[in-house]
Amino acid sequence: MENSAAQVKQMGLVVHGQTCCQLAKRLERESCPPLSERGILLLGTNDILKGLPLNDFLRGMEKSIDLLLQKLDHITVLSFLLIPRLAAATNQTEHLKTLNSYNVIIRGLVTQNMASMKFIDIVPLFLGDGNEIKMELVKKDQLHLSDDAESNY
Repeated sequence: MENSAAQVKQMGLVVHGQTCCQLAKRLERESCPPLSERGILLLGTNDILKGLPLNDFLRGMEKSIDLLLQKLDHITVLSFLLIPRLAAATNQTEHLKTLNSYNVIIRGLVTQNMASMKFIDIVPLFLGDGNEIKMELVKKDQLHLSDDAESNY
């Protein structure tokens, strides 16, 4: 059976290469017809990659969430993913600490909006038995999810 636009209740929109502040500005200036009642949000990787201050991330994340909640009934926010390229450049323990500090902020924002938001920690899906990153789930650039990870997770 083919789904019509009226039957679709959930839709994915992927926007790459922006920081949270850049996304908030884009959401403010561009109008978009109602696409869905629910959204899934995975933000912030570019904030970490660019070494932006945590306060900039927080401000952009709050603004993006506020703008999205004006258009959506419910948002599921996913935790930050591990970024193998950064884990290799520093060390994995330090990288996990950085991710944890961002995820604490995200979880706090979700807690403030419990009626319309949910937080899911997806980091464990990408760690092996010894807490090593499952590299088969990451593309060769060590930044993006592999096609297998995107289709199965």
